[in-house]
Amino acid sequence: MNDLTKYLRKVSTYLPGTKKQTQGIIKLLKEDVLSDAANLSFNQIVERFGTPAAMAATQIEIMPALEIAEKVRFQKWLKKIIVIVAAALIMLFAGLCIAEFIDAHHSAEGESIKGNIEIEQTWEDNSHNLNKGEK
Repeated sequence: MNDLTKYLRKVSTYLPGTKKQTQGIIKLLKEDVLSDAANLSFNQIVERFGTPAAMAATQIEIMPALEIAEKVRFQKWLKKIIVIVAAALIMLFAGLCIAEFIDAHHSAEGESIKGNIEIEQTWEDNSHNLNKGEK
């Protein structure tokens, strides 16, 4: 990685917006503003164009305020949507687990009740057959 690439990566860490938007700004910087800085060292680039933070601040000043606000607002909404979807999936998974537990519990109870009924029925049948045999 050359010093210009290193400088531009540091500038990008200070820029707001999506990755695509940040990459667009960096591409413009590389092609227009810093086109003759390819052979300079990192310190020479900083001396000539300012620190990465200062360069990013300059680019932010150039951007319309509404565009920046829109980018920040979009990021907040995206985070909220992700949190809501994750919470809904967790609740759905928990509901399915509870439903499965209840179903398994009822199945186990149902089998034991059926077993008891069959035993009682068999006992009564055998008792009835024994009583018939005695008569």
